[in-house]
Amino acid sequence: MKQHSQQNNTSNKKQLWLKKVRTVILRQAHNNEVSVSNLAEQLEMSKRTFERRMKKLTGKTPKQYLNELRLQMAHQLIVQKKHSNVQKVCHKVGFENRDHFSRIFKKQFGYSPLALIRLMEAKEKENEEK
Repeated sequence: MKQHSQQNNTSNKKQLWLKKVRTVILRQAHNNEVSVSNLAEQLEMSKRTFERRMKKLTGKTPKQYLNELRLQMAHQLIVQKKHSNVQKVCHKVGFENRDHFSRIFKKQFGYSPLALIRLMEAKEKENEEK
């Protein structure tokens, strides 16, 4: 019984730490100059410790995790119709290179950001016609 309680406590600590990491990243996701070293510093740990802990808890490097969060934000911006320009979305979520952004967006979601924008525009037009 005590071991189960310790496992839950450890799991909760990991989840709280990941939530803190997510908060720190989301505050700076728009900044294309954010670095793993900077994130580690904000989390009050060495870069190497941060990299190891992230890899152990998420299976991803901090950079992969950062990019994944940025892509999720970009997807949300498009779906919520806050931006209908790939370049603007790209910069809003912290990517400098539109081609790189489009390539990894497509790899993540299976379609390009432009395809999603067009789909959302078509749905909006369809709703207006009803």
